Amino acid sequence: SSHETRELIEKYQQQYPIPLHHSWQPDKGFRAAESRNKAVAQSTGEYVIIVDGDIYLPATFIEDHIFVAKPGCFVQAGRVSLGPAL
Repeated sequence: SSHETRELIEKYQQQYPIPLHHSWQPDKGFRAAESRNKAVAQSTGEYVIIVDGDIYLPATFIEDHIFVAKPGCFVQAGRVSLGPAL
């Protein structure tokens, strides 16, 4: 992402009702796992939800996460093919 992303995050940090953190690393090729690991290492909350830019977030996304959560476990979503009607 560019400086525009950082500026957008800073704007939302002022408006969001809970702490919003932006974890960033230089673009040196595909390193999604490294980026996620860095973000998780910076986290301070009791529960972490990882969201990428290509994830569809239905209204019950957080509720669904919490419903299936178990201590010491990692919840990961699957992929679904959405046709043109959706």
